[in-house]
Amino acid sequence: PAPRVRSGARSRRSLPLRRRSRGEHTLSLFVLPQDRSLLIIEDNAALADSMTFALTALGWTVVGTAPTVDDALRRLDADPPGVALLEVHLGDLYSWPVAARLRELGVPFVFLSGLDGADEVPSEFRSQTWLQKPIEPDELVERLEELVRGARS
Repeated sequence: PAPRVRSGARSRRSLPLRRRSRGEHTLSLFVLPQDRSLLIIEDNAALADSMTFALTALGWTVVGTAPTVDDALRRLDADPPGVALLEVHLGDLYSWPVAARLRELGVPFVFLSGLDGADEVPSEFRSQTWLQKPIEPDELVERLEELVRGARS
């Protein structure tokens, strides 16, 4: 089903995410401004496609995906996004050079990882926002919202 817009003081969009035994689980958020651009840097094509679909349906502008460190760096140099999602491992490589470039460009980002060990993370990135896979869509949107709010202040 298509997202529903409800009337009221603020418009909201709801997107059914998955069926649960107790009914339909929905994700709601305030309608986003059109200036939200997002680059998804993820080597798992199915996950990148799933995030692209869900976030686009929720009003984000996904400007593309990058499955490798080189692809990500090329995309960032060509047209930096407003926000980025960055997988820690891209193929056999860590994504630290991409994280450093995002910081140089002033692009807020969230690390995505299936790992739980912070001991292999360089000290300059330990305070960065992390999301553990599998990712709950509502948590992903909440973290992106925090990044955008923080970038504005």
